[in-house]
Amino acid sequence: MGGDESHRGIRRAMASGAARVVAYAHAPENYGARLTDALPPPVQGHETARMLALLAPLGLTDCARKIEAPEFALAADAVAFARGWLAARQLRECGYAVIGVGARRAKKQPAAEQIVRWATRLFDTHRLPTVFMWTPGAAANGRYPGDDALAQAVVDHALPYVHPFRGPIREALGLVFHARASVMPDSGLMHFAAASPGGVVGLFADPADSAPASRWAPLGPRARHLEAAKCVAELSDDAVFEALESLLR
Repeated sequence: MGGDESHRGIRRAMASGAARVVAYAHAPENYGARLTDALPPPVQGHETARMLALLAPLGLTDCARKIEAPEFALAADAVAFARGWLAARQLRECGYAVIGVGARRAKKQPAAEQIVRWATRLFDTHRLPTVFMWTPGAAANGRYPGDDALAQAVVDHALPYVHPFRGPIREALGLVFHARASVMPDSGLMHFAAASPGGVVGLFADPADSAPASRWAPLGPRARHLEAAKCVAELSDDAVFEALESLLR
């Protein structure tokens, strides 16, 4: 499964001994006869639609449709953690917003100054404090860049309405699913947030150099997204809050 050709994925599938192997491939002859159902890689469409289209050779043509809304059920321990964490900080369920950072590429991250302005505007305009969360670790981590340096630049402002959270994904999801709304860069956590009751504004940048929002945008009735020409730092605060307003209402 995947919305484009994957050399490793195809070779692993063929090695499994399956009777049929379905995959996107630009040059099927490079893989031999074990690639039984080669499809031309799509040039447009959301990733979900691209993957579902792989089912067509198996006769499952009615599945090749757009997924309208993702669903996710929080584990009980994530719910318990969120309620305890919020109570310790005197935060109400649905009474705060989440601003998250955690994209692989720096250009898809909001700048520290943007985060501070957004959190201040959320509090001044909507009386919503912010839970600010990030990926732990250093930006130079080759396996997965962390956001500690960026986060520190925000935390150093010591804003009383910003509550930092540096923790694992399971607990982060608990906080996201109890929020009024979330703002996050293109990431796995963004897609989870799209399935949350509050919804998400996803942040994208530089579609000419990386997968565009048209392919990876969050899905669902409470999912919004913005795409900057080169970097998220270019996005105006008004544009972000225009996307947020419908979620906050």
